[in-house]
Amino acid sequence: MKNHTLAEINKSIPYIPALRPYVGSIAACILMQQLDYWFSTKEGKPFYKFLDKQKSEKPHPAYKLGDSWCEELSISSDEFRCAFDRIGYRYRSFSEFKKAVEVENQFQGLFYASYHDKIKGLTWYLRNHGLVDALLFEIFVRKSGKSIYVDGPSPSTEIDKAHLPKLGKSIPNITENTTKTTSENTTTTETSVVDLLATPDKQVLSAMLGIIPLADHSPRLTKSILAALEAHEEDYVGSNIKYCLLKHRIAEGNSLGGMIVEALSSDYAKSTRSRLAEQAEAKVRTDEERKLQEKQEKLRTESKTADDIRWCESEEGKAFSKILFLDDS
Repeated sequence: MKNHTLAEINKSIPYIPALRPYVGSIAACILMQQLDYWFSTKEGKPFYKFLDKQKSEKPHPAYKLGDSWCEELSISSDEFRCAFDRIGYRYRSFSEFKKAVEVENQFQGLFYASYHDKIKGLTWYLRNHGLVDALLFEIFVRKSGKSIYVDGPSPSTEIDKAHLPKLGKSIPNITENTTKTTSENTTTTETSVVDLLATPDKQVLSAMLGIIPLADHSPRLTKSILAALEAHEEDYVGSNIKYCLLKHRIAEGNSLGGMIVEALSSDYAKSTRSRLAEQAEAKVRTDEERKLQEKQEKLRTESKTADDIRWCESEEGKAFSKILFLDDS
């Protein structure tokens, strides 16, 4: 057997162009497809994977040759991070991730999240089921009329149970609300796009909508953001949206989109902006004080240097120099 073409094709990763408008690059599309492949093999549960080939003499005991993102996708570590940052949020440690879980904002409005367990030397990946499923529904199901995913509870694999740290509380899974959300908003994306193209502030609106999960988009939300942008500055709108992303509680049953609409009209983030403004003013004062101290220190140094030069050029300084260097001339 001399030709192994079919075997190599079997290992290839397809590219789905329909994803690119949502993730921004071909590399991000391919990574998203591969992430979902691994999540399907892990039944939707978090899994760990190494970034690059283990080059040390004693590799991690869980590492297998070829089983890293860089080896699997034939990309560099920088290329992987650039692609992942378009679709996911990276936490540097489990403690950072745990803090985000406590406020139920571990995905930061993105499709995926990852965190590095420094103790076990493993990087874990998680899927924002509600947001990813809503996107896939929009692209593949609503437009084609065919279902490609079957939702349902599945037990994690034994290796996941053995390595997944204890959070102290379950990770919110909003997959249960996906069917209701998508069925109610079957025209949400098209309406939002039409509104987006019709406004001169389309770039600002796009940025605002971009940080809100796709499942929470609606014509009412879009119009509310537009009205707020017309009446207030961008900081007002952005701070209220971020406030809702941080404070929204899925367990309470109220929708994130509805909370944002209320926040924009009632200015929930007023106290937050005031606090940030005070912090900014304090930082400015500190910077000004530091610059003043540096300027005064520079003047003192320059003054001392000038005094030293004058003394050296004086008769007393010259006499001292002759004594110091035993100069008899």
